[in-house]
Amino acid sequence: GSRGVGLDAFLGAPLCPMISDRTFGLSLAFFALASFIYYTIWVLVTPLVDAEHAIHHYFPPRHYAFAFSALIVIVLLTIVPTFVALVMIKSTTHHRQKKDKR
Repeated sequence: GSRGVGLDAFLGAPLCPMISDRTFGLSLAFFALASFIYYTIWVLVTPLVDAEHAIHHYFPPRHYAFAFSALIVIVLLTIVPTFVALVMIKSTTHHRQKKDKR
């Protein structure tokens, strides 16, 4: 990845020197898609299948679907604003340092 954009630029060092930003992003996109497909089958398909069917062995009980969704929302509502705040703080610090050098 380039030093001007991406997670590497934010952290000041590569997160993983062997993986590019593009590969990391594609991995995250694949994980998100696989998770979405699994969750969709879990919530929308398993209620329509007989309780004795073998497909139910691949999924936890459905009441965990709500708890899992709530946990993801809470985590995202914590991490995303924190990340945005850190980016804003770093940006402000960077602009101040540039201004002081002039």
